[in-house]
Amino acid sequence: MSSPANPDPLLEEAGRWVIRHGRGPLSADEEAAFQAWQSADPRHRSAFERLQRIWAQMGHVDSGTLRRRLCRGRPRAAAAAILLASGLVVLFPPAREALLPLRQADYATDKAEIRRITLADGSIATLDADSAIRVHMDAAGRHIELLAGRAHFQVARQTPPRPFTVKTQDGNAEALGTRFDVSQETGSTTLSVFESRVRATCSECPADTPPATLGAGERVRLDVTGIHVEPRALPQEEGWTDGTLVFQDTPLADALALLGRHTHLIILVPSADARRQRVSGTVSSKDPDTALALLAAAAERRVMRLPGIRVVR
Repeated sequence: MSSPANPDPLLEEAGRWVIRHGRGPLSADEEAAFQAWQSADPRHRSAFERLQRIWAQMGHVDSGTLRRRLCRGRPRAAAAAILLASGLVVLFPPAREALLPLRQADYATDKAEIRRITLADGSIATLDADSAIRVHMDAAGRHIELLAGRAHFQVARQTPPRPFTVKTQDGNAEALGTRFDVSQETGSTTLSVFESRVRATCSECPADTPPATLGAGERVRLDVTGIHVEPRALPQEEGWTDGTLVFQDTPLADALALLGRHTHLIILVPSADARRQRVSGTVSSKDPDTALALLAAAAERRVMRLPGIRVVR
């Protein structure tokens, strides 16, 4: 797995001082400590002023919310607390520990990690970053549960055939062929087929919703309202398993949320209009900073760089 980003004490302390200033006037002792901290290193003042400008730009915020969000010893959380509570949208998955029950997962990936797994039946599962699956195989069938994130499956043919089913919180995908993607997002699951056929069954939508059988190049989204046809699944989209991300008329927010799985940077987009803008193009998840710049440029937006943070404006 990937190593976590090195802690940044400077950013943590700057965030704490911005939060403290937001609560009201400093006591005499606090003022003396703050001045000593600023004088200790020119970078301290610079980091504080940059975070304070963002605080001011976003207007008044509830300091109690900030204090609850701030986790001691987690510098990224300290910076994110200021920005998130100020109304920005953070486009990166929270720590996986908070998202999924790791003890239930047979295989899992960390941020910025893609993992290829050969299952007991010879099938190949490729997990995207921040993803996890649970596997159960018996004489009756092969059952995969996608606990979080995205996975690509290349299903091994067997004689006699045994069902190969992928389950998410929104439904099931039963392979009638070989290659397909399943991606679980908040409130929905997307199924993309690249070879042969897959039958999609919705578990949370109305009871009279019939299953859908997808052929190569077809894609659907499953949610509580039904099974919805999505733009076609292009063959080159499978390239994500090797670090190539392909977007076709994708909302910028969705594109950056996906990219966020592959970087320890915090990515924020303050503008609702920017989040809705649609982008197309191909970028490499192995160079997320360049990928972010390219996607922002496609939306005619600029990227503001802060320590550990990128803000798309």
